[in-house]
Amino acid sequence: MFKIETGKAKAAFSQIKKRAQTQDVAVTRHGKVEVYMVSPERYERFLGVAEAAPDSLKKLEDEYRRMFEKMQSPGAQKAYRELATLPLEEILARGALRKKPARTKRNASR
Repeated sequence: MFKIETGKAKAAFSQIKKRAQTQDVAVTRHGKVEVYMVSPERYERFLGVAEAAPDSLKKLEDEYRRMFEKMQSPGAQKAYRELATLPLEEILARGALRKKPARTKRNASR
């Protein structure tokens, strides 16, 4: 990525524009990026990814939940659905994520 200070970019705008067709350009002020210049093709790709991402992630999450539920017993499925709707604070308050005590020989034979 090519970086250039604002003052220099103003003076050489046509050259910077030309460079942005083949290389991303960061225009800085006091060392901090103010704007990026990218080619139209790259911008369109960014928009496409940004617009597709929420739907793609939602579909992936839904598929994960369906597959996870198929692997569980009916009792576990019910507990999972309940936990999936609760805020983390409430789950922790109920003790759902606490470790169970280790099994002893006496308990193991039951």
